[in-house]
Amino acid sequence: MKELRAAILAEANGDAVLSAAIDSDIYFDHVPGNEMMPWITFHFISEVPIHVFRKADTHEEAIVQFSVFDQNTSVLTCGTIASDLTLVFDRAELTYATHTHVGCLRDGGTGPTFYSEDKVWMQTIDYKIQWLP
Repeated sequence: MKELRAAILAEANGDAVLSAAIDSDIYFDHVPGNEMMPWITFHFISEVPIHVFRKADTHEEAIVQFSVFDQNTSVLTCGTIASDLTLVFDRAELTYATHTHVGCLRDGGTGPTFYSEDKVWMQTIDYKIQWLP
């Protein structure tokens, strides 16, 4: 999964618009330290084998959930970043382990939702990542 995480990060950081909107703050699983919002986290929400996509003759897949967080008083920033994210990952082709190509298909999501206790907007976007035919 390490290579798949690297491919996702490379795709996200390779887009100038998305990268500028979040100041390149995209993290796997959790946000380190005292980073300022907005940011994006992602994690795998499907149970997948450790060696996912390693064998060319299998049709394994993974589901990745991206979460956009923002403390702006308006939902606009969170929604714009989520839209930027979908422009990058909708039907994206990721190079995995330097030779295998997998594709991203949007598979759902939630939000945006405002959490008043923390004064944070959050929106999620789920992608199915699978072999390309």
